[in-house]
Amino acid sequence: MIRKWISLIFSFAAVCSIAPCGGSALEVVNAQYHADVHLPQYLPLYHEGWNQPDKDGQPIQYAHDEMQLGGYLHVFFQNVSDKTVQVDDVLLGSVSEGVHSSEGLSSARGVSLKEGIRWGGNARSGIRDAHLCFSKLPKSELDKLHELGEPVWWKVNPVFIEPGRIAEVVIRLRRNPKVSNVAVTVLAGVMTFEATVDTRQETPRLQGLSFSQNLDTVFLYARHPKGKGMIPVQVIFDGQVLTDRCVVGNDPSMEVIPICLSLERPLEKGSVHYYQVTYPDSLSAAAVQRAWSDQLAYGMWGSRKKGQTSDEQVREYLTNMSRHNINVHMGMGDPRPDELMLTEDGIAFCQSIGIRGMSLNFGNMKNPFFYFLMDEPDASDFSLHDVPDVHKRLGALGMGLVERSAELHTRDTKTPHLLNIDNTYKPENWYMYAQLPDVLCADPYFQGELESACFEKPERLESHSKPTYVLAASTICAQSCAPKPLHIILQSCRHERSDGKVFRFPTPEEKRVELYYALLAGAKGFSYWWYTPHNEFHGCGTDLPEAKPLYEEIGRLGAEVRSVGDLITRSCPAHLETIAPRDVKTAVLLVGMDTMILLCVNENIRCHLMGTDVTPVEDVKIECRIPKWLKDPVAFEVTWQGTKDVAFENNQDAMRLELGVLSLTRMVVITNNQQLRSEIQSRYLEEFAEKIALLTAQSLRN
Repeated sequence: MIRKWISLIFSFAAVCSIAPCGGSALEVVNAQYHADVHLPQYLPLYHEGWNQPDKDGQPIQYAHDEMQLGGYLHVFFQNVSDKTVQVDDVLLGSVSEGVHSSEGLSSARGVSLKEGIRWGGNARSGIRDAHLCFSKLPKSELDKLHELGEPVWWKVNPVFIEPGRIAEVVIRLRRNPKVSNVAVTVLAGVMTFEATVDTRQETPRLQGLSFSQNLDTVFLYARHPKGKGMIPVQVIFDGQVLTDRCVVGNDPSMEVIPICLSLERPLEKGSVHYYQVTYPDSLSAAAVQRAWSDQLAYGMWGSRKKGQTSDEQVREYLTNMSRHNINVHMGMGDPRPDELMLTEDGIAFCQSIGIRGMSLNFGNMKNPFFYFLMDEPDASDFSLHDVPDVHKRLGALGMGLVERSAELHTRDTKTPHLLNIDNTYKPENWYMYAQLPDVLCADPYFQGELESACFEKPERLESHSKPTYVLAASTICAQSCAPKPLHIILQSCRHERSDGKVFRFPTPEEKRVELYYALLAGAKGFSYWWYTPHNEFHGCGTDLPEAKPLYEEIGRLGAEVRSVGDLITRSCPAHLETIAPRDVKTAVLLVGMDTMILLCVNENIRCHLMGTDVTPVEDVKIECRIPKWLKDPVAFEVTWQGTKDVAFENNQDAMRLELGVLSLTRMVVITNNQQLRSEIQSRYLEEFAEKIALLTAQSLRN
């Protein structure tokens, strides 16, 4: 035990120091600060939907070149007592403060976040608001919190910490701290501990953390801030050194290193565990994450009233979605599917068509895929007028969402929570809530941006001539929520505007490129907003002929990505040197130790008011470097028609591929798993081939 804790302490000594509290039964394991990664190349894409005027009466542009961002404080600790404990409060201070002052708890060890981030008097969708501006603390202590980064929300995962378990305190800071060392004190009854985090020290990160279907293997993807040349030397799981149960990708030329951890027994679904990957320089990446694994979520929002009875209507549109390879009904606007999924007959029906649902509340349906914490808190934040500074409203619903999530996890430990972030306060909104839910979700609707450019702001047309907006939002979200998974919603409706103008349905070409952009950024699930054909946003469930090509493409994309769904859900983006034609964007997803996916997108497209123009790229040849751990791989393509041969040649540490004509996108699986292609093809034939045949016949009729 002593040797184990010496190893743990030295692994993070460069970024954290410990001030033990006498008699404490909580021990610090690790502590890190992760600052938001600024991506200025995407700033021209961001334009606010709200019209808050500046002093000259002009709409405020929230995103700008010199905008400041914040980050996340992570403190990991173990309950070494024999009792289950619950954290009561967290204090923030700076090392320069006298931590042994006798002026009271806030002055002695820092400022209370419980007293600092106080509840307000508003709520949105049942979620309460909380903010520093509601605090009754003295101005001197509030000034100290602003100096320490202006905390917005904080949470503990798990809420109830059983004996021997390792938990995490996460604190969202609106801005990077003005001090180098932040002191964090955690209070749990009579138990306390203190840790000091060096916020200027860049630390390694787990870029991805996923699980095999039966939860007996963990896939870790670690990155050191030095980039290439650093190979992890130790892996710790729940405080135990399990390096000997790991296979580690040994390639010093790689920035992201995959690690496969084989466990002695499968994890329980929904159980919370601690993971740490340590490097030769004693720096480490760490995370606490809930264990769950499911098929790739490919969802649809909305409903339709077509049928004589209410039950017939629900069954009709769920069946229609299933025929388009949708496997999750995401809800919105119709509670009837929830009611259906509570009856034995309804459950059997949904199982027969391969559809599950997302639930708003515990007990609303059996076996939900997700719980939906809230839709678009960033948009609601803007409307919280009790926070006088419009620039400081973002994140005000954070503590309410933490409260809601804790309530749901207490009632159902197995089902993950999804939180959808809108497009308000771009791009800070995506950073602000990224680490709060089990699954981060975002809805970067490209067609909305293009519509605004076409009808109102023609100077934006060049920025939105292709769906780069989806790539930008997905990239920020995936980096910020790591190692948790990301779900991206894509727009699938036309807009009938109040001024009488109509902006068209998305084109099939746009939707294919958007999904691939999200995929190459690291998204692990997708859905479409929306199906409902009954209001100003006329969904793809309409009978209008102009929507048919879009809906058919959604079905084809579903077959394509769901055929390799288990590869996608346990993958992680990684940079590999690739030589490709100028107009071909490429990206690589690592999948454990035996597989990688090469994604290709033709960027020689132009989107406009009337549709999408595509210029195919001829005679595409790509050379992609292969990691050293992937010996003698083979390559094949995955399409909506199943797997296909692709011409390839292995040449030392690289693979050369000849793809011929690239119309829009290509997905090439590179693997040394000799059974993988037949497994993917079998899945396609069993689950998707018949539906694709029906879609093809329907397309020919149209």
